[in-house]
Amino acid sequence: MKRIKDVLSRWVRPGMMWTIVLVIFAVGLTVFTLSRERTDTPLTYISYGISAYALVVLIVAATNGGRRMSFIIRQNPLISRYLSDARLRARISLYQGLFINSLFAVFHVLASWIYTSLWFAAVASYHIILSFMRFLLLRSEQMKSKLETDEEKIAHELQRYRLTGRLLFALNIAMVGMMVQMIEKNKGIHSLGLAIYAFALYAFYNLTVAIINMVKFRKMDRPLLSAAKMLSVAGALMSILALQSAMMTQFGEDPLLRRYMNSITGTSVSLTVIAMAVFMVVRAKRALKKLQLNHSET
Repeated sequence: MKRIKDVLSRWVRPGMMWTIVLVIFAVGLTVFTLSRERTDTPLTYISYGISAYALVVLIVAATNGGRRMSFIIRQNPLISRYLSDARLRARISLYQGLFINSLFAVFHVLASWIYTSLWFAAVASYHIILSFMRFLLLRSEQMKSKLETDEEKIAHELQRYRLTGRLLFALNIAMVGMMVQMIEKNKGIHSLGLAIYAFALYAFYNLTVAIINMVKFRKMDRPLLSAAKMLSVAGALMSILALQSAMMTQFGEDPLLRRYMNSITGTSVSLTVIAMAVFMVVRAKRALKKLQLNHSET
C-alpha cells in the first residue's frame, strides 16, 4: 500500500519543471485537436485524458504552493494577528463594507436626483441602510469597551444584535423596492461583457465566505460578530440577485423568462432576509431575558 502511495505521489507531484512542460503540452495538444475538422478521433480523447491529468497535477502543485505561501505569510506579525483575531477581521470587514456602501449610496443618490429615477433611489436607500447598520455595529464595538462588567458588555451586544435584526426589515423594504423595479420595469444591472465572469466569481465567493462565517459565529457569545456576518449574508444574497439579473440580460433572450426568474430569486432573497431578521430578534430577546433572570437570581 505504501509503495502504491509513493507511485501515485510521484505521478501527481512530478516537480515544477515537469509540471510546466506537461501543462504547456496539454494545452497545445487540446488546441490542436479541437482546431481540426474532425474532433471524434482517438487523438482527441487522448488529449482529453492528458489535459485531465495535467489539471490534477496543476491543482496539486497550486495547493502545495499555497500552503508554503501561507506559512511564509503567517510569519509576518501583522498578518498573523489578522488571521488569528476574529474580532479584528470583523472590524476591518465592517470598515471596508461601510466605505464601499457609503460610496455606492452617494453615487446612487446623485444619480437618482440627476435622472429622476426610482431605481437609483431604491438602490441608494439599500446602501444607506446597510451603511447605517454597519456604522452602528462599529460604534457599538467602541461603546462596549467603555463598559465595566462582562454582563453589561454581553447585554449591550445583545441589544445591538436585536437592533440589527429589526433594521434588516427596513433593509428588506429597500431590497423589495429594487426587486419591483427589476421585475416590473426591467431595471437593474445590464450587460457587463466579459466582466460578468469576474462579477459571478466575486458574488459566489462573497456568499460562500459569508455563510461559512455566519455558521462559525452562530454562538451567542459574540453577538456583534454574528450580527456583522448576518449583514454580510444579506449583502451577498443581494449580489447574487444582481448577478442573475445581469446574466439574464446578457445571455437570456426571453423577457418573460427573465421576469419569471427574477421573481423567484427576488422572492427567495426577500424571504431569507425576513427569516434572518425574525431569527435575530427572537434569539436576542430570549438571550436578554435569560440574562436578566440570571442577574435577578444572583
